Amino acid sequence: MAKLSTVCLLLALLVTGHLMSGSLAKPKDHKAPKKGPKDHKGPKCKGWHDLVSQCSRYVAVGKPVDIPTKHCCKVVKKADFSCACKNITASRHKRINVKKLVLVASYCGKRLRHGTHCGSFTIPPTSAA
Repeated sequence: MAKLSTVCLLLALLVTGHLMSGSLAKPKDHKAPKKGPKDHKGPKCKGWHDLVSQCSRYVAVGKPVDIPTKHCCKVVKKADFSCACKNITASRHKRINVKKLVLVASYCGKRLRHGTHCGSFTIPPTSAA
C-alpha cells in the first residue's frame, strides 16, 4: 500500500512537472547525462560518482520531476545511501533536491527508513492508508 502511494505521488509530481514545463514527451533512456558530473570531489561513498553521472538530472534543483532510467535505477540499487545522505552538504543542497532523491530511490526499489536524515531533509513516515 505504501509502495502504491509512493508511485502515485511520483507520477503526480511527474505529470505536474511536465505540464509546468510544457512537455509531455516520454523521457529518453540515456546512458549518461550530456554534461559531465559536477561533483568530482564527492564523498568516498559506494556509488556516489555513478549516482552523479547517471541520476543527477532526476534530482537536480530546478529541473522538472522525471521518471529515472533503468541505468539510474541500477546505480541507485548499488549505492550506499546512508553514506551519501550523511554527505549532502549545504553546497550540495543547492544542486540536489533531496525530496526528489528520496522519490527516485523509492521508485527504483531502494527504500530509505523513515526518520533517516538526508542532508537537511528527514525521511517522513509512510502513511498507512
